Amino acid sequence: MRERSGDDERQIVGREAELAALRGFLGGHAIAFVLSGGPGIGKTTLWEGGIAAARAEGLRVLVTRASSAEAQLSFAALSDLLNDVDEELGLLPVPQRHALEVALLRAEPFGAPPEQRAIALGFLNSLRSLSEHGAVLVAIDDVQWLDPASAEVLVFAARRLERADVRFLIAKRPARATALERALEPRGIERADVGPLSLGAIRRLLSERLGLSLPRHVLRRLVDATLGTPCSRSSSAGRWPSAARPRSARTSRSRTAWRRSWERESHGWERPCGVCCSPSRWTES
Repeated sequence: MRERSGDDERQIVGREAELAALRGFLGGHAIAFVLSGGPGIGKTTLWEGGIAAARAEGLRVLVTRASSAEAQLSFAALSDLLNDVDEELGLLPVPQRHALEVALLRAEPFGAPPEQRAIALGFLNSLRSLSEHGAVLVAIDDVQWLDPASAEVLVFAARRLERADVRFLIAKRPARATALERALEPRGIERADVGPLSLGAIRRLLSERLGLSLPRHVLRRLVDATLGTPCSRSSSAGRWPSAARPRSARTSRSRTAWRRSWERESHGWERPCGVCCSPSRWTES
């Protein structure tokens, strides 16, 4: 399973178990798959891998990447999901189509604002219409940042898709189940907790992506400093986490000498984060 990043097609490293679970989900009966993990741990990379696999199998994929900066923008996620959906909207009953188009800012409102129920029914029936032509995957990254208006519409639809071949791929930070997860639960949810990369996986990552081979003790320091997190902010920014320093190097005089030693031994190790993901994901992945 591969992911697209710009023009490069890259192999996902160290996530064989999660990738196998994603493949099983696409060929199974569960309605949803939830990837859960902390910031920078790699869940978005796996989420993208799941999208790539779904497209390769011919599924229609609707995608949204929720963001804390857009959480107060009504129907922001819904607009993303329906960005390339036009024909199916035209088949909706007029009240539903107009309500949905107003919500998506595709039509001018007339009179009172559209009812939330009409918008939700329009989205539900759009999914049903899409699924008549083949399986559909609704992919949501950082579901905890969904704007409330879109979240309500998604929950409404999730409860009413029994006869439609529509599935959900969700990435989230560790927390209680969202309303969307609870709505999907009766039809079956598979879950994967995305943990740190192993030392062996990070060694392979450095070797395959950068042609870099570090001494084991330096590699161990890297793993300890980043807690096995591919997109650790501290390593990405070129800072030296205090957790990676020996206690003797945590006072002013010895700190400079320790840092120089680290730089000599581990020249180039701070680059691996750029291999796994882009800086745009450091704050919210």
